[in-house]
Amino acid sequence: MDDYEARVDEAFRVVAEDESPLYLRQPIPSELDSKIGRLVRMFRDAPEGERKHFFKHDDEDTSWLLITFAERSAALSVREKSRDRILDGLLALIIEDYKVDPRDNLTRLALLYDAATKSGASPEELFSEAASYANNAVARSLLDFPRRKPADRSLKAFYYKEVEGPDGFKYELHLPWEHG
Repeated sequence: MDDYEARVDEAFRVVAEDESPLYLRQPIPSELDSKIGRLVRMFRDAPEGERKHFFKHDDEDTSWLLITFAERSAALSVREKSRDRILDGLLALIIEDYKVDPRDNLTRLALLYDAATKSGASPEELFSEAASYANNAVARSLLDFPRRKPADRSLKAFYYKEVEGPDGFKYELHLPWEHG
């Protein structure tokens, strides 16, 4: 194993060993957001041939952290009007690589698409840029998602709503059968 692979493995270990409770419920941003963000930026900055090492990690807990990070990145991008936060969220989903249920990734694409629109960025350009980082099923989904009919990529289609939480704007899941 070369030095770069060891650094990637260490970044995954730092994320996996974080003991922060209930990541989704933590204030945005959090220390865990920073740790996952560093991992995602390592992927973004890696030469193409080195990125394949990121896909060797298959810990389900880390997959859920990456999916949750994508959701939190969408909210943070709206707060900051940040194109980079959206790209980070999309790349987290690429790294996750559908290791858990692909529907969970697709749901977060709706949030990231909405966040791009609210942030003044072009969702089509961002999704295409993120897709260029890998050749996997998630990257293909990124290319397809902006082509959906607006109703099929809306927050409503994925049961999300915009809310103002104690720490600011965020997206929240509202399943109709749970909220009457």
